Amino acid sequence: MAGIADTRMAKGKLHTLALLLNHARLAYGKSGRICVMLLSVLSSALLLEALLFPAIARAAVREPLVDGGAVEHVGIDVSIWRESAEDALEAGLPSVALATFERLAVQSPALLEDAGFVRVMSAALIDSGQAGEASRFLAAHPVDAPWWRLHKTLADIVDGQSASFDDRLDVDSLEPSQRPWYFLARGLVESRSGDSKKAADLYSKAMDGASDSIKAQIELLLMRDQLRQGTATNSDVAELRQRFRDMQGQKGGFDAARLLAVALTQLGREQEALGILDEQLRYIGVDEGGMREELLMLVGIVAGPQSSRGRVALQQVLMNSEAPRNLLENALAMLASGGESENGSSLREIIDTVISRDASHPLMDELLLMRSDLSVREGRLEEAAADAQRIIDQFPASALRHAALRTLAYLSYVRTPPQYRTSASYLSQLRSELPDGTERAKTGLLIADCFFLNGDYANAASVYSDIQDEQLDELGMVFYQMVLSLLRAGRLDEAREALDGMADSDNGSVDPIHRWRAEWNLIYTMRAKGQSEEAFARLAAMLSQERSASLPQSLRLRLMWLEAQLSLDAGQPEQTPERCQTIMDAIAGMTDAELDKSQREMIYSHALLLKAQALLVLGKEAEAVESLEQLRGQYPASRAAQNSYLVQARWLVGNDRLVEGQRLLLALADKYKGGEQAPVALWEAALAAEQRGLEATYREAISLLERLVGEYPESDLVFFARLRQGDILRKLNDFPTALLAYEDLLNRFPRHPSLHLAHMSRADCIIAQSSNNPARRADGTAIYERLMERQDLPADFRAEASFKWAYNLAKAGDSSRAIDAYWLGIDRYTKAGDSVMGARGRYWVARSAVELGQLLESAGRYEEARRVYAIMLSGNMPGRALALARLKRLDEPAATQ
Repeated sequence: MAGIADTRMAKGKLHTLALLLNHARLAYGKSGRICVMLLSVLSSALLLEALLFPAIARAAVREPLVDGGAVEHVGIDVSIWRESAEDALEAGLPSVALATFERLAVQSPALLEDAGFVRVMSAALIDSGQAGEASRFLAAHPVDAPWWRLHKTLADIVDGQSASFDDRLDVDSLEPSQRPWYFLARGLVESRSGDSKKAADLYSKAMDGASDSIKAQIELLLMRDQLRQGTATNSDVAELRQRFRDMQGQKGGFDAARLLAVALTQLGREQEALGILDEQLRYIGVDEGGMREELLMLVGIVAGPQSSRGRVALQQVLMNSEAPRNLLENALAMLASGGESENGSSLREIIDTVISRDASHPLMDELLLMRSDLSVREGRLEEAAADAQRIIDQFPASALRHAALRTLAYLSYVRTPPQYRTSASYLSQLRSELPDGTERAKTGLLIADCFFLNGDYANAASVYSDIQDEQLDELGMVFYQMVLSLLRAGRLDEAREALDGMADSDNGSVDPIHRWRAEWNLIYTMRAKGQSEEAFARLAAMLSQERSASLPQSLRLRLMWLEAQLSLDAGQPEQTPERCQTIMDAIAGMTDAELDKSQREMIYSHALLLKAQALLVLGKEAEAVESLEQLRGQYPASRAAQNSYLVQARWLVGNDRLVEGQRLLLALADKYKGGEQAPVALWEAALAAEQRGLEATYREAISLLERLVGEYPESDLVFFARLRQGDILRKLNDFPTALLAYEDLLNRFPRHPSLHLAHMSRADCIIAQSSNNPARRADGTAIYERLMERQDLPADFRAEASFKWAYNLAKAGDSSRAIDAYWLGIDRYTKAGDSVMGARGRYWVARSAVELGQLLESAGRYEEARRVYAIMLSGNMPGRALALARLKRLDEPAATQ
């Protein structure tokens, strides 16, 4: 009963899309670990070797204590199914909706505390003809709201439990879409009391204030009620039977037959009633004045839409496009609510037949939308899109146009891969046709979400900003998303201005939680961009404000932890231990009611860890070890306790105490075997062994990496472990085995985002073997050339590939091509500038310039060589001293050259 559910008819699938996008928004808002590569540069003369060090190994101990602003949300699977069921209810499939609602109520009992869920489930029960169940359900889940009283009153009256009206119900307290049901309920009360005239007046009011779809639903409910709640007697049946015989074949005879069938049904004699109706349907005159369709409709109601007999009768009504629209609507609604008949045609087969036979059917747009909805449920997405698009193209003035646009937006979203921009386009078209209000604002929010999911953060930020002043209940989340989009678009200053403006205004539309979570993201972004001092000052100033005192304790403590972390990052480690102690003292004085046990343990353990980090930086090893041991003893199962081993081991390794650091890392891997940090510990232990630089420790490193691969085959570090094994084997001059390791990577991880590193290492290995087999140099050189041409790879990496390509061309004796290749790498850098290339890339460009200058000098092209060395100076490349020396030598008298 879409009217009782207080929704628009055939809303389509947008709510499912909204929940999917919202879930995605939450997921994008979380600040999880980002897989990046930390390059540790080992220099030897003019050669740098990249040491792979995935961020998972370093970032593990710097993980924020909050998830980036995610809010509590019902499970996405529950949300999708709930909204899908609401769509089914609104599309006239109450039995489908009810089955889903009942399953969800068992799966997630907390839903029964949600007034909105109680509302739609009670509507589904009433619309499915289960008024008694609806009454009991509502009684078990009371809600102090006018709609609840209306649902309860209507359910009780229809079920025959009550013939009175709830005096607390006032028509003015109800929303407009609820008022027809108010008048219907009052009409039923008057009908029960015998005042048919007053009942008829109230039924007329119900119809006057209702849309066509609600009128059809009211008529259907009245027909059902007439059959269930009548007070016919055997004498009434005898009198009607006589009247029927006297007027048989006349119009009055058809009316008498209909009333006789109703009376027989009220007495439980359905088969006799159906016999009377079948007899009347055989008369030729029944085709006049729509009587045939009325009798068929009655057959459908008496026999039930689940039976093949009732289904056929309802299908006959639906197929007659000249029948009154209300009868067509009722027939379609009953077929939809009847489920699947054991022997009759399925709902899809019936709809297919009607659509194919009568292109001008009055309900064509409804039929198309219902079929589109069925196709979505069956996974036939292309067919669903075709029907929705047909509504747009053929029925531009249809009331279901917006539902069709929503369906198309949803279908674009769920495609593989998702077509977020197409979805945003449909939603933008919908938004342009909606009046100002909540629905238009929510559509704008979905558009922004689509842009966000597509990675188009600049457009997302613009739309989030545009809807800030519109009618939305979740402006805090909108503001949070806007700031996050600005940050992801690299517009740090605009994000800062937005937050500063919110802090300076008295606008209460954005709740403090979302504002502070947005601040958290801003400060973390500032920190990631090397602005730790500014971030530290900003957070300290904010926490000193009076309004910060009103924050929930858990969030305030997390912000204090972030302040302490920033003090360490900003080069003020002497402040960090005291700040951490303040946090721990505050936690110690709190009750479980103020801060639950899990929150207390998490924040306290991370504060202890941060304190120990700062003490290590300050060189106070004994005090640091004391804090670390306290952490491991007090919270042995915590993530902070695991991270404490990494913190201490990294400090030891950084101070050349490699054996101690490696021993601690292995203790972590053994004690927390299977834990999140165990593969990280094995990785770092292998690096420490390798760093010791002996053949035996190289072998030990390979063994530790093999243990990582064997014990944690699903770890993100497996790829890098295999890659590192190959690199160490090259150090041991075992090039054939190293080559096998790289080729194994190419076969096992064909789509890994760092696969180009394996290609480069493989080429290096091939080149190393070319001293014994010169023909192999061409193979390695070709790999460098392919990598150099890959525009999707980092600029620094391509600069290295470009140098190695040119260098090996020169080694092969092809000086002309080598000169061109060197210049290509240099020219790319000079055109792009410093902004696109890091120190590592500039190093390789400088090497290219040095080698190019040498080749030009060897060819006697001294003036060109001078220009290359001048480019090194003007381009801010490494090796300036060498370039100056070369220029000085070239400027000497020609006789000395």
